[in-house]
Amino acid sequence: MFLSRHFSLAICGLVAVAATADIAFAQRGGGGGRGPTSRTRYELATLPEVQAELKLNDAQKKLATDLLAKQREKRASAGGPGGGGNWAAMQAEMAKMNTEFDAELLAKMDDTQKTRMNGLIAQANGAAALMDTEIAKAMQLGEEQVTKLKSANDANRAARREAMAGLRDLSQEERQAAITKFTDKENATLMATMSDEQKKKFDSLKGAELKMDFAPLRPARRAQ
Repeated sequence: MFLSRHFSLAICGLVAVAATADIAFAQRGGGGGRGPTSRTRYELATLPEVQAELKLNDAQKKLATDLLAKQREKRASAGGPGGGGNWAAMQAEMAKMNTEFDAELLAKMDDTQKTRMNGLIAQANGAAALMDTEIAKAMQLGEEQVTKLKSANDANRAARREAMAGLRDLSQEERQAAITKFTDKENATLMATMSDEQKKKFDSLKGAELKMDFAPLRPARRAQ
């Protein structure tokens, strides 16, 4: 997650781009980097297909829904009076909140649900999921490996920041093609830090493919 603009304006400006790419990325295991299509556990847990896959109970479903509502409220307030324009600070705050919300949901899940959710996160976010603490643990990544991934991810962020700025004037089809190409490149950069054995382990971690429709998770356009 990357544009150096006011948080709310950046989100609104990316809605059209995310709308064309979300489902396609999910179905091919994309997401690449912490971009507009990256998803958290509590977000995925609000999707009907994920709820059915994990056999979530009513309390777990409600928790996920409540956490998503809090996230959206926080995101909206970031663009209000006093929200400021420090993108880096807002990005860090949102990342901290996502980590806390995911931990809150995980605390209510059993081991089987946690394991399958790791797989769905890997499917939804592609190689960027390797930056996730729980995924790193499941992959048994060492400190040196995590450092390599962080460096590759930082490079991806810088490149994405430049690339996204050039998509505004493209058609919907051109945007989708450009994002798909760039996401593939990001995933390849991260996976290049893995050994062949680790790559196989990551593919195995994903488990059976689940087609996820991210449309309900996209931020709504603000009224003009």
